[in-house]
Amino acid sequence: MRQIRAQIPKQETGAETLLGGSSEATRRGVVLRTLRLCLLAPFISYGIVYSLPLAESLRDFGSFLMSGRAAREGLDPYGAHAFVLPGFDTQNYGLNLNPPISVLAFRALSDLDPVMMFRAWFGLSMALYVLVLVLLGHAYATRVTFVRIVWALGLAGLWSSLHLGQIYTLLFATGVAAWLLLKRKRLVLAGLLIGILVAIKPNFVVWPVLLLAAGYPVAALPALLSGAVLSAVPLLVFGPSVYSSWLQVLPAATATGAATNGSLIGLMDRLGMPWVGIAAATVLLLAIATWAWRCRPCILFLSAVAITSSLLAAPLAWEGYTLLLLPVFFERSWGPLLTTAAVLLLPPAGLVMDLSRAFPWSLFTLGSAYNAALLLVFIALAMEALRPLASRVGLVPPSTPILRTPP
Repeated sequence: MRQIRAQIPKQETGAETLLGGSSEATRRGVVLRTLRLCLLAPFISYGIVYSLPLAESLRDFGSFLMSGRAAREGLDPYGAHAFVLPGFDTQNYGLNLNPPISVLAFRALSDLDPVMMFRAWFGLSMALYVLVLVLLGHAYATRVTFVRIVWALGLAGLWSSLHLGQIYTLLFATGVAAWLLLKRKRLVLAGLLIGILVAIKPNFVVWPVLLLAAGYPVAALPALLSGAVLSAVPLLVFGPSVYSSWLQVLPAATATGAATNGSLIGLMDRLGMPWVGIAAATVLLLAIATWAWRCRPCILFLSAVAITSSLLAAPLAWEGYTLLLLPVFFERSWGPLLTTAAVLLLPPAGLVMDLSRAFPWSLFTLGSAYNAALLLVFIALAMEALRPLASRVGLVPPSTPILRTPP
């Protein structure tokens, strides 16, 4: 009995130590989360102030309405016309560069009050983004934290899209819906949505092509078919000349060397070697197509590689396009590479552009932040893809990941 009684205080002391350690770890975790939220708050605050459509300026949204108005009046929707659209500055904002399928939607909106439409589009875009973010967070509830949700609300791509009146939140919603349908194995519906994405932004044709190469025809064929059908509709409405006009305006109106272009072509163009970017993009696409055909990866991992490669290999990959990477970030734990990429997607577009012009060496730092982020995401995915091979040949134990990630 004496021995038992003597052991009781020791057990209580051990329990107290354990509780004290747990409490200390909890406090440390709360402090870290609070610190992260404080660091993210300025990006959200700046984004709100920057993007609110308080002034009567239509920005990029004005170019969409101008295109729709031209189509409604039987003119070239990709031409420069002498329309007077209150709030649209033709000196600072260019032509509509979206494919002809977009003109049909813009034509339907061209009769409405442009300033009110811009403000309504701002609200709808924000609501759509939050809704899709909630759905994405629910799909990965065991992995997604509150800090990660707040990070997604601070992304430069979101606030830039809202500021300009762009359609990137619509692309984001379409891409995430397709991703979640693939996750639920609703391949035909997912393919139809991917086809819509391809019709609006043709550089995402990489996604269905890789699905086909990897042996997922049930998703790939509906995607290619729906993309082709939607792309053919403008031919019936406007005739072949609409595509001719669009293809003519693209090279003249695209600034591939802009700091907010995250593609390989954009990066190399800024360094004065655009041909290197084209060659690198071509090699990248051939390499991942070969990998998809030979390795037949799971459909979600393949989709992550497809989305990332679509952005890297595209002529244009504006910061708003990076919103489509959110499923890639939400699906997996963040190691050093993904964490760094996540941070690099936060600086506002205006800051990145200013830094790219400030000093020559800034092109290799924050002046190319979005390029670096895309490259880091791709490298992280490549290391994840190579992990089974490395385990097989004995470079790493099967239970040891190449990319160390937090639980």
